Order: sequence, then structure tokens, then C-alpha cells
Amino acid sequence: WLDYSKTRGRATRMLYSMHETFHSLDDIKWAQLYVYFAYSDRPSWLTPKQAPDLSRTLQVHQVLVQWSESQATSVYRQTSPALLPWSQPYLALDGTDAVWYPQDSFTMSQQPSSYIPFDVTEASRNWLKGDPNNGLLVWATNENDQGTDLRFFSRRQQSGTPPFINVVCSY
Repeated sequence: WLDYSKTRGRATRMLYSMHETFHSLDDIKWAQLYVYFAYSDRPSWLTPKQAPDLSRTLQVHQVLVQWSESQATSVYRQTSPALLPWSQPYLALDGTDAVWYPQDSFTMSQQPSSYIPFDVTEASRNWLKGDPNNGLLVWATNENDQGTDLRFFSRRQQSGTPPFINVVCSY
């Protein structure tokens, strides 16, 4: 899970490892990824003028390469037993590290804390057809614009609001 802040000179991208197995499901009608938006953050050393509240359009992409949840960094997708770099820092969105087109998008502006849904039906169907399940990447299209950061809960936080996928299929 990568969560790097532009206010600290880095991009904001989130990786989600999907441990669900899709091989035992029949025809997938639709699938939704839900990620819990916790709050917007402005570092205390920046003023609202320096880091304004921005609308941010989030996109979700299917990840194409294997990565380690406990080892992934901005540069490496795996650090042990061998260093395996991403094609470019923070994952290439050109079809090498992740599918170049988004599965879905969601624009956030002054959003209250809540689950944000993304349609990931296509990725789920790809996994069902046998594509490797390397998870999903969520990123803000204006990640390089100086402004407030968005904070989402991961499955490791004790908030009771982990990310999840809801899949509806025909039996």
C-alpha cells in the first residue's frame, strides 16, 4: 500500500492487494471496490493558501505485475529475495505495471468520511478468466497539484472500515 503525499514532494497512490479468489465464481454481473475515505489533511506547517482544498479525481487501475504488500515502495514492487523495480516510480500507467485505462473514476470535493465506490467489474472478470490477481491501484489524476492530501483507511487500521470488493454473480 503506497500512500505518498505531494506536500512532502511525493505522489499519492494507493495499492490494494485483493486476496479474494475469483476462480470459483460463475458469471460476474458487477463488482465494486469500496475504499474508506477518512479525511483530508493539510500539514500544520502549510497555510490554506499554500495547500488549498482541491477537487481530486481518483481513478482505479488493474495492476499487471506481481508485488509484495509488505515490501512495495515508490521504486520497488519487491525487495526480497531480489530487488524488483516498478517500470517507473509509483507504477507506470502505460500498460507495463498497470493497465493504461482506468476501470472507473470518482471526483472528490469536500467529501464527508464515507466509503467511496469504484466499479471494478472488468478487473474481476479478467481475474475470473485467469489473469493474475495483482490487485488494484487508486490514484489522483491531479496528484502533482499542491493541495490537501486525501487519507484512506487500509485493512491494517483498527477502524473497522477496511477496503473490500462486493461481487454479484449469477449462479
